[in-house]
Amino acid sequence: MSAPITDPAPRHLRVPPGSRSRWVAPLVLVGLVAAAYAPTWNDEFVVWDDDDHIYENRHVIAPDGYAAAWRDWRDPAFYPLTFTTWYVEWRLSGGQPWLFQLDNVLLHVTAAILLGLLLRALGLRHGLAWTIAGVWALHPQQVASVAWLTERKNVLYASFYFASLLAYARAVERDGAIGTRGWLLAVALAVAALLSKATAVTLPVAIALTHWVRGGRLDRRAGVRIGTFFALAVAVGLVHVSREQMTPLVPLGTRLLIAARVAWFYVGKFLWPTDLVAVYPRWALDGAPAWGGASLAALAAAAAAGAWWARRIPRVAWWGVGMYAINIALVVGVLWFPFMGYSFVSDHLVYVAAAGLAVVLGLAGDALLHALCAPRLLRRAVGLALWLVLATLTWRQTGMWENTEQLWTRTLAVNPQSRLAHKNLGAYLMEKGRREEARAHFRATLALAPGDAEALLDLGILASQSGDWAEATRLLEATLARGAYPSIALNNLGIVAARTGRPAQAIDHYERALEIDPGDAKVWLNLGAARVDLGDPEAALADYATALRLDPGSAAAHYDLAVALNALGRIEEAARHYEKANALAPRDADTLYNLGVARMGLEQYAEAADRFREVLAVDPGHAYAAHNLGVVLLSLGRLDAAEEAFEHAHALAPNDADTAAILARLRSRHGGRRDAAGWHPTRGVR
Repeated sequence: MSAPITDPAPRHLRVPPGSRSRWVAPLVLVGLVAAAYAPTWNDEFVVWDDDDHIYENRHVIAPDGYAAAWRDWRDPAFYPLTFTTWYVEWRLSGGQPWLFQLDNVLLHVTAAILLGLLLRALGLRHGLAWTIAGVWALHPQQVASVAWLTERKNVLYASFYFASLLAYARAVERDGAIGTRGWLLAVALAVAALLSKATAVTLPVAIALTHWVRGGRLDRRAGVRIGTFFALAVAVGLVHVSREQMTPLVPLGTRLLIAARVAWFYVGKFLWPTDLVAVYPRWALDGAPAWGGASLAALAAAAAAGAWWARRIPRVAWWGVGMYAINIALVVGVLWFPFMGYSFVSDHLVYVAAAGLAVVLGLAGDALLHALCAPRLLRRAVGLALWLVLATLTWRQTGMWENTEQLWTRTLAVNPQSRLAHKNLGAYLMEKGRREEARAHFRATLALAPGDAEALLDLGILASQSGDWAEATRLLEATLARGAYPSIALNNLGIVAARTGRPAQAIDHYERALEIDPGDAKVWLNLGAARVDLGDPEAALADYATALRLDPGSAAAHYDLAVALNALGRIEEAARHYEKANALAPRDADTLYNLGVARMGLEQYAEAADRFREVLAVDPGHAYAAHNLGVVLLSLGRLDAAEEAFEHAHALAPNDADTAAILARLRSRHGGRRDAAGWHPTRGVR
């Protein structure tokens, strides 16, 4: 059994005997979290890393993505356990976001329950432990980690992180020794946390804090066992540093000033969570001496006060301070990372660290209520009221993450100078075909950051989509000259060359793009199309096969492969791939039409007729489908139905001589005699 806390004091650390009521608080907490996050279950993927991490990532969508996610340890985004969950969810949900979102909420609930159990193991009484866990779980600042699917990393590693600490806390025995089974379980859970997100490298310090709070012995055996966690963290840290290094854009002194302000910013948002947005305004560095100096002075004052009152502060409170400090240490700006170019703070960066804040503030609030001699019923009422207020705020905050447009529109309302918001909103609008709106946001990005390579690239793609080939070429070459997004820029330069009748030049661009990123299925697809345009469909087959291997769910790859096979006279194979394209993207008129033509070539006239009818159901103005339906029906001897089809085709294309001639012959029938002799099913096929 676990030893009780030996700190002097206080009633709030007493652990009462268990009772049936011990399940009430956790169950209420689970219900409130589920209710607060219920709106997210219908959310969409958002254009902010969800594309790169999930729905366009070959580690998730490709059949061998699971293995690649564990193999590509040099990838800066190496969190294979996280990718494994996405890989499974992608297949179970058919690529829809609802299962991803549901699992994020379930993992968040799991982390909250584990935190509550951990606080109980650290000696907090039942009611206080669960109140603190609920504050952490229901705080609206956590929405950025739960509603944003990319942050599966956070909710997954936090679950393993808290589970490892809980296993270790329970492994500390009455005499201060560490039980072997509990220690091994804690190590295994630590490995899982590190494989979910590298930020879990702070876990060894949290383990040491937990050892101290639990009154563990500080002998050689304990040193070896705690040292195991440090060895794991150092190994993961070295791998991470070796694969992703970024030179800080500001000197160390300024970064320390930034770090001090960041520490207080998160405290302030935790105490008063208003105007929570995806990207906060980036602080002007010319004011760093003033705001940074004040922040450092406040930190020094807080440290002095803590030292003065050190013996009167329970160890578990210091555990909370330590949890906050170590878990923001990596994200306060001393260590530089790309997001710092947009903002120095973000809610998702404080997901685990907020547990430390919840502990400190929970203990402070409890001490105040005790000082006021508040009865137990009042204390419980205060805790429940706080949960309800936070749950309501969280429920409202989830609305921001409903879709990309909502996320970035609300962000721009608070932070109109956010170039990241402008770029991501522009990318979303471009996907939706709202080109002028998208162009306005990309130009706003360039106004805020002249020469922004991503904005130049997106404007180049827009120009290409609009047929402004000269402008597209200028912008894409400008992107390439900056050394940014080379494979994407080359791919789009290839598209421009292909659209302007230069397939050989297009092939050159595509091949250069594939030298940089050979795993991009879309480039292989474009390369195959260029070879077909150049009159070499045989060579294109290998390109399409590679595209399908990389992205087996690509309807476009099946369609283009079918076109190439058809050009080579391999009609039966072409028909199979048209069928697969139709299964992946139903009701596409071009796919259905070409499938109908292929079935005609195979003399499968009934199937061909069905396909042409489907084309006309999707596009009633498709004159060629109406004509070919008539031809097929003639081959089946159904002259009345054929005449109706040709009537429709003639109405759509009255100047078509072939349609008019066939229709005239059908109209000239006498005596009701229906003679299909002389008609050939493929004659006049369109």
